[in-house]
Amino acid sequence: MDVLAANALALALVPGLTGAPAGGPNIARHIFLDASARSLYPQWDQLARQTIGYLRFSAARHAHHSPLGHLVAELSAHSPEFRILWAAQDVQEKTYGTKSFNHPLAGRFDLAYETLSLPGDEGQSLVVFTAVDGTAESALKRLGGSPIACPRMSGAIRRQGPTASDPEL
Repeated sequence: MDVLAANALALALVPGLTGAPAGGPNIARHIFLDASARSLYPQWDQLARQTIGYLRFSAARHAHHSPLGHLVAELSAHSPEFRILWAAQDVQEKTYGTKSFNHPLAGRFDLAYETLSLPGDEGQSLVVFTAVDGTAESALKRLGGSPIACPRMSGAIRRQGPTASDPEL
């Protein structure tokens, strides 16, 4: 769930990604270790369960992928919720759905998402978010025009190759 690339709007949507540690931004790390994630995602409990299920799905497909093992160890050491959910051993693939947000600048809205596998790039995917209604569309327009959406640098995260599992955003 490493974020290999994200556009400026994605960075504005998930503000915690820009302050990621040296290993780079990771959605699972953001959900379980970033205190702001609980307020950003009103359905945090559901999202946490889905994230664990997807990490288990990835772990089953890439059993000898040491960065994924390091991520699980890190999250287990720092998040009691992660340890409890990981022990449940639920497995699920995450390909589409709706994600709710309670954004500090844009308010509460829902976005539909779809995860697209990239042919020829095993383990990498592209996640596309779309507005489900006028509320979401207005929220995205507000975020697109916010100063956070245009950081001083390039406005996007770009790294080479996967590290812990699949990219998101």
